[in-house]
Amino acid sequence: MERNVSASDRKYVLLMQYINLPRNVTLDVARTEWRGDSLCKYCISMWMLSFIGGAILATFILLNPKGGTSYHHTLYSQPWKQVIPMFMVTIVILPFVSYSTFTTFGGILQFCAAFENYTGSKSCNKRIDVFSLKYNDEIHSVYALQHIVKASSGLVFTSWIFCTLILLIRICTAPDFELQVIVLTKKGKTCEFQPRMLSRPSGTYLSGLRSRTSIPSQSSIDKELPTLTTESGSY
Repeated sequence: MERNVSASDRKYVLLMQYINLPRNVTLDVARTEWRGDSLCKYCISMWMLSFIGGAILATFILLNPKGGTSYHHTLYSQPWKQVIPMFMVTIVILPFVSYSTFTTFGGILQFCAAFENYTGSKSCNKRIDVFSLKYNDEIHSVYALQHIVKASSGLVFTSWIFCTLILLIRICTAPDFELQVIVLTKKGKTCEFQPRMLSRPSGTYLSGLRSRTSIPSQSSIDKELPTLTTESGSY
């Protein structure tokens, strides 16, 4: 094969001769056997949008105040303010990320399989790097780059899957509100109050509330409300 290359690239020339490349390999840049460039840009843009979206969701969580009915300490934030919106966002984004990931993997497999006659394998190996000489007379590690692309795409997809599952488990298992059903009985008549969701306030809020609220004595409560039944539960 007649080609002027540097001494550092001679091993790649030998490799090209070893896999029996034709002497007149041409590259038709006006036509492609794979998907269009717009789909490639879509897959790449999904990785960037995923990073930006994840950073925004993490910021919302960090900005929440501390506390919550389902926790016994103030280490965690109050996630009920963002759990449902975040879960809806992940449900919307996950199909787009899934399509991007599977398209990327399928495209790389199809690309590597096209060089099977020269590399001896349907999957990419280091022999495919010699074809980058046709690009700008330099060797590029196509083999390493395709591994980086697949790892990045798989990491993005896995992250959104785990995010969705964690939010779903959080909604189903950890209560954020306490429902109280109060039944008041007076003079043989029963008055039922509808359940009301009450979030557990923090200790600072309770101390301020006690200082501003006058609570009637127990004797006056007993006179006005002969029977008081309370049923509580966390949801």
